[in-house]
Amino acid sequence: MNSANDEAGETPVAPSVAAEPPPATEPPPAPSPPPQHNLKKMALTSALWTGAGFAWFQVIRFAANVVLARLLFPEAFGLVATAFVFLMGIHLFADVGIRTSVIQHERGEEPDFYNTAWTLQIIRGFILFFVSFLLAWPVAYLRDPPQPILMILLPLMGSMSIITGFYSTALYTLERHMQQKRTVLIDLTAQIISLGVTVVWAWFWPTVWPLAFGQIAAGLIQLVWSHRLIPGYRNRLRWDRTALHELIHFGKWIYVSTAMTFLANQADRLVVGYRSLSLLGVYHMAAQLALIPHQLMLTFAGRLAFPLYSKIKQSGKDVRQFFGRIHLATGSVAALLLAGVLATGPTLVQLVYDSRYQDAGWMLHILAFGVWFQILEALEGSVLLALGEAKPSAISNFGKVLTLLIAVPLGTYYWDFTGMIVAFAAGDCTRYIITVCFVRAQRVPVLRYDLPLLAFVILSSQLALHCGDWWFPAPVPVAGAVKDYRLLAIRLLIQGSVVVGLWLVPMAVCWKAGLFKKPAGA
Repeated sequence: MNSANDEAGETPVAPSVAAEPPPATEPPPAPSPPPQHNLKKMALTSALWTGAGFAWFQVIRFAANVVLARLLFPEAFGLVATAFVFLMGIHLFADVGIRTSVIQHERGEEPDFYNTAWTLQIIRGFILFFVSFLLAWPVAYLRDPPQPILMILLPLMGSMSIITGFYSTALYTLERHMQQKRTVLIDLTAQIISLGVTVVWAWFWPTVWPLAFGQIAAGLIQLVWSHRLIPGYRNRLRWDRTALHELIHFGKWIYVSTAMTFLANQADRLVVGYRSLSLLGVYHMAAQLALIPHQLMLTFAGRLAFPLYSKIKQSGKDVRQFFGRIHLATGSVAALLLAGVLATGPTLVQLVYDSRYQDAGWMLHILAFGVWFQILEALEGSVLLALGEAKPSAISNFGKVLTLLIAVPLGTYYWDFTGMIVAFAAGDCTRYIITVCFVRAQRVPVLRYDLPLLAFVILSSQLALHCGDWWFPAPVPVAGAVKDYRLLAIRLLIQGSVVVGLWLVPMAVCWKAGLFKKPAGA
């Protein structure tokens, strides 16, 4: 890594002139990744590493989940999901946008700024751990029937907040420069070891504890490795009042937004878990499959689109000129993934899960439509964040909460559990509509891309489903019945192939029309 002086090509001072030493109180800037001037190359490299890492992780996690579903009982997943909901809640209710500030702020690479952010992050971690202790008793006993195991499980999983509080801000600096290789490798390695620990432990001791300790193992690995990502980059305790003011000023709307995000995104698990832990375990499996495209695209939005838009803005260019190309590229990938989940999801559930989890198939279909609007909202929200607009996210999440308060009771009353899941998807649609209004207020044309993508998702997934029904109709799953694995595998392959084949046609048309090319004059 070249030094800053080598790149600048400074001229040495003549011996006859006494050079004044730099002030002793001003710390030297910490080393950071070298600048890359080819923005297109940065984006492509970042996208490749992010996508490849995510793909490998999902393959490994899916295999581990299939094994764990056979080793453990649905209530174990329900208990962990319940604890996770409350922990996610306290994390989001105390989020002041530290990561977002380091990536987006012009002072993000100054030691005073990121060290103050790191100090604030540590304090937040200890507070969250203490709150998890306070929540343990009411979460465990203010339910019918009580679950005393949550008295231990909740604080144990809450200890992750201390571990993540000490994560180095080098992770955010690398994301700021869209250098994803090292962050992807650390995430992938930690998750592989975590899943390995979980499966081996569950094999010999099939209880809820392997699911909790596997996450702690991943956190410890990421903690140690994060401080070795950038040579010479060191975090130290620092409390700079100016940096703190700027962090809080930008983070106040992030705080409101994430608080609303918890209520908006975790309400389904709270409601389902209150109804039945066993039902929550099945719902959790369906949500895990439906959220695979969401997790990838959320990663793209946070690690690729948001840093890329921020880089464009910091270079003095107009983000709006680049929006169409970036959004069409990311949105088309999302459309492929969502259509694939809708087309293959029910068959996949029949193929890999036993009779206890078969209801996850029809749940997956409804949840996937809500996930589609979540993805679009995340991709378009990254533009607003890059423009320094954090308030729209808070308002859109508040709109989803209001929708859920009305739609969930109505849906449950008229259509029972099915109506409840439909209401969850309706809340995601409301949040997306509000975000679109804010994006359009910034003179960013978004519907011209979203509506054709939605049409592709619906038409391609339905055609793929019908092709599977015509050629290889799958039998209705019955408890204790012997599965025809060969038929289900062929059906799955046909449905997936139809979606990919249909996706390639509009992508070729868009490429030939030059929709992925750099806009003229940009």
